[in-house]
Amino acid sequence: MSVVVGAPRNMRPMDAIGGTAHGAVDPCDPVDMTELPPELRAERRDLVLALLDLSPERQRVLAALRAFPWDSDGAVELEPRMLRVTLERTARGTHSVEELAQWADDIEVREDIAMTDARVRAIIHVLANPYLEGPTDAVRLHDWIAELGTDNPQ
Repeated sequence: MSVVVGAPRNMRPMDAIGGTAHGAVDPCDPVDMTELPPELRAERRDLVLALLDLSPERQRVLAALRAFPWDSDGAVELEPRMLRVTLERTARGTHSVEELAQWADDIEVREDIAMTDARVRAIIHVLANPYLEGPTDAVRLHDWIAELGTDNPQ
């Protein structure tokens, strides 16, 4: 079974993955990724990776991810090199600073995205909160790129 992008607004996450017979699911009940069938865990992982890549289809990816439970044991790590590549793309003009800020806001508190590196957490926080932390400019982008390393994995 796959999650359909653009599922009806009234579809609750567990309905999309085969919840109870009457859809009587408490959205606050913790459901971890290990309870999902393997094909849905793989699909969620692919969607999270697409989100982390700042996909042009970000809104569709987010809509598809809403069909999954909020809680997750199968977190995908946002590694420093992944963030650096996204920052480099923004510095080159592939994405606007506004898109970058919205992306950071989209991923900052997701249960299915792990940020174990303190630098990554700090940068995502600043990006996701421009009204608190100030706007992101070219100097800030280049400082972060340098902080995350100079080797280019592309």
